[in-house]
Order: sequence, then structure tokens, then C-alpha cells
Amino acid sequence: MRGFLLKTGLFSIIFILAVVVLNIYANKRKILKSCHNISLNSEILFLGNSHPECALNDVIIKNSINLSNSGECYFYTYQKTKALLNCNIQAKTVFIQFSPIELTTKWDSAIWEKKYLLEFLPQYISVLSLDENLFVFKKNPRDFLKCYFVTAIMKNMGWCNFANIKCLKKIWGGYRSLERDIDSSDIKNMEKERIIIFGENNIVYLSKTLEILKERNIAVVLVSMPIASKNYSTSTTNKFLEIKKENFPSETWLDFSSFPLNLDDYADLGHLNYKGSKKFSVFFNSLIEQGLLESSDKEVFVKRALELLPVSDKNL
Repeated sequence: MRGFLLKTGLFSIIFILAVVVLNIYANKRKILKSCHNISLNSEILFLGNSHPECALNDVIIKNSINLSNSGECYFYTYQKTKALLNCNIQAKTVFIQFSPIELTTKWDSAIWEKKYLLEFLPQYISVLSLDENLFVFKKNPRDFLKCYFVTAIMKNMGWCNFANIKCLKKIWGGYRSLERDIDSSDIKNMEKERIIIFGENNIVYLSKTLEILKERNIAVVLVSMPIASKNYSTSTTNKFLEIKKENFPSETWLDFSSFPLNLDDYADLGHLNYKGSKKFSVFFNSLIEQGLLESSDKEVFVKRALELLPVSDKNL
């Protein structure tokens, strides 16, 4: 009986190790194969969640690629960045979404909650460190194991055809055009004060992302997308600015949250629709053409450009 248990235990360990190795190999192969289907030579790269995903049209913004992805927190942006660097992406400047929303406890839990775990972890298993695997495992062991040994295998072993643009978006992200307009219920909530509880984990992984990009001599710019209402409480605003000062004191931060747009340029309170995206992308492209990337003080450069724009009809 004892011998049987030992053999069963040994077989289980060998099987688990084999699955892990196969999974990592398949994921690494998938990433390298998919590298050939994205524009690695673009000098400008956009990263973040659904806010830049829906705001920055990389067809309009010349020499850029938008690899933002809905629901992506900084932990997974860090993994994506490692994967992209393994692809030898040639970006000279990376713009990363940065606002109070991305630093909340809600977005910390997006690292390990089932919905996000099953969506993002399988894409980057081959670049996660042992410590990062253990971190996620401790937070949600059940779904981590399910993800690692079921979902990840299925995703890495053939769910996607790499010539298919939908598949590439699942792996990397991409610009998304929203065809709807903001509805009346959203408009009613515009004046509601927003109180945010800040987390810690995504601050750490944003810092790590900035670090590995700078190691490759890639310039990094933090950027906030336009939103219909940013009616944050005073305590939330002060805490956010404190986090910026303590953790990212020397980082350039371009705040477009109050960019003048009309209400019908929004899909909801936090996202631009296709009309707003076109207007903002045209403006952003004009900044690039006027020398934003070469400017020694990008924050002043943008502030002056914004001051020249007409006021929107947003009733904030």
C-alpha cells in the first residue's frame, strides 16, 4: 500500500511538472509567433486598460500602436511589457494610462479575481516569475490552478489562429471603437462625488513596468484619458497626488481628463465613443507632429495646447 501511494505521488508530481513545462513552452511559442503579427516598428506604444483602448485610434495617430486591453491592471501590463520586450519591440516612447481608477483596491483584486485571472494569466504564463506565480496562487489558489492546468492549456494549445485579428487582440489588446452614446442614467450620475480607496499592489507593478522600459532606454509618459466626469472627492484627489509624488516623482504625467468634448462624444462616464476618440486622436496626433516627443517639458507643452482649445458643452 505504501509503495502504491509513493508511486502515485511520484506520478502526480511528474505529471504536474510535465503540464507546467508544456504550458510554459506552448505560451512562449505562442507569444513569439504572435510577435510577427503586430507592428513592432512603431515608435509610439500605448498601454493600459479600456480607457486608452477606446480613446486612442492608432490609425489616426501616426507611427503608433495601441495595445491597451479592457480590464487590464498594471500587474498584467507588466507581464505584457516583458513579453513585448522579448519580441524586441522598437518603441521609443510608451504612454501608460494613469489615473486614480487604476490604483484602487478594486484594480488590485483584478490581479487574482476569477474573471480577470482566467482572461489574462494564460496569455503571459511564460514570463511570470516564480514569485509572481506564488503571489497570485496565495490570493486565489483554486482559480489559479484551474487557470494554469485547464484554461491556459486550451488557450495556448490552439484556441487561436495567429493570422486572425481577434486572436491577436486577445493576446495583446488593441484599439476598440465604441458605437454607443452616453445614456441619461450616466448623465444623472455626473455630479455624484467619487470616493476611492487606494490599493498597493498595482503601484508596485507600475513601478516595475517603468523600470524595465527605462532599462531598454525607452521613454515613458504617464497619461490620463478624457472622462465625462472626474468628480473625485478632495481626499481622493489629494491622496492620488501624494501617491504620484511619493512613487513617481520624476515621471511626466499628461492629464487629458478635462479635454474639451461634448457629451455625445462619450459612450459612458469613463470612455470615449468613436466620435470622441476621433476628435481626441486627431488632437493627440497634432501634438506629436508639433514636437511633443522632443519637448523638454511635455507637461507645459500639453498645457499650452489645451489652453488654445474651445470649451466643450459638458455641464460639469
